[in-house]
Amino acid sequence: MLDYAKAPGEPGLFAMDTPNYAPEHLTALAAAGCQMVLFTTGAGNSFVSGLIPTLKVCANRSSCDKLKEQFDVTLDDLLDQNRPATEGGTRIAKAVLDTAAGRLTWGEILGEGDDIVSRFGAAL
Repeated sequence: MLDYAKAPGEPGLFAMDTPNYAPEHLTALAAAGCQMVLFTTGAGNSFVSGLIPTLKVCANRSSCDKLKEQFDVTLDDLLDQNRPATEGGTRIAKAVLDTAAGRLTWGEILGEGDDIVSRFGAAL
């Protein structure tokens, strides 16, 4: 378990102690050195980080239909057509590689992005 905004000291799988609020959470990941975020949402949360590319992933049919320009990877058809989860993994992996190679995310294309630093401890 990593403290807020603390970078891991070695390779591996880690969790970070952050607020659940997406802007604070993604800002903490960016401060720790994260270079890309896979942000899953069902309801269509529109937040993206202004510091790091945020790939938005959704499998909710209603959200995917209404918010096409918010999601970089849509997986609603996999659920509707009972397709294998590995197909979704392949799509996500391709989106990650494409973004790492320079393809812009929807958030970057639309000029969205914001960040919020959390305050801990006493404050005036």
